[in-house]
Amino acid sequence: MRTLNKNLQPDKIAAGWRFKFALTQYSSKPRTEFHLNTYPTLGGGTRTGLGLDFLIRTHLTSAAGSRAADGAAQVVLALTDGRSQDDVAEPAQALRMAGVEVFAVGV
Repeated sequence: MRTLNKNLQPDKIAAGWRFKFALTQYSSKPRTEFHLNTYPTLGGGTRTGLGLDFLIRTHLTSAAGSRAADGAAQVVLALTDGRSQDDVAEPAQALRMAGVEVFAVGV
C-alpha cells in the first residue's frame, strides 16, 4: 500500500485533475494517508492517455515497487473528470498486454 499511496499523490500525476480526493488505508486499524485539502487542484485539461503513459513508465516498474514479475496483480484505478482530450488507445493496449487490471471512475 505504501507504493500505491505515493503513486496517488496528485502532485506526482501528469494528467490534470479538477477534483480533490483523500486516501484512507485500512485493515484492523484505519488511518488517513492524506486529506482532501493536502494538495492543490491542478488544471490543464483531461489528458488521460498522457496520465496512463506516465503511470506505465514511472510507477508500473520494478524500480518503483511493482511485483508483476513475481506474479502479483497489477491494478490501476483511474479517476477522471470527463472524456479524455488525447488518445488513450495505445496506453490502454499496453496496460492490457501487461495484464494490468484497470478500473475507471468518472467524476
